[in-house]
Amino acid sequence: MVTGGRLSLPHGTMASMNDTYEELRAQLETISERLGDRSIEVLREAIEAGASGRPTEDKLLSRARSAVDKAVGLLGQISEDSED
Repeated sequence: MVTGGRLSLPHGTMASMNDTYEELRAQLETISERLGDRSIEVLREAIEAGASGRPTEDKLLSRARSAVDKAVGLLGQISEDSED
């Protein structure tokens, strides 16, 4: 329902939405940690194989982790904004 130019949601809906965002954030944080763990494994494997440069796989994992971390931050902003 729209009242006074603002969207009005049924009581409890905002709390439920915040729980959903927090749940998504937690899942994304776990994914970020897993990407970081895999990156370390890739680097160890490269060192053991005698590689002289940073593996492309590690670079891509780093970019993926950065994107996931950005999503975590954005979901946090949604939660903060909805508390106002």
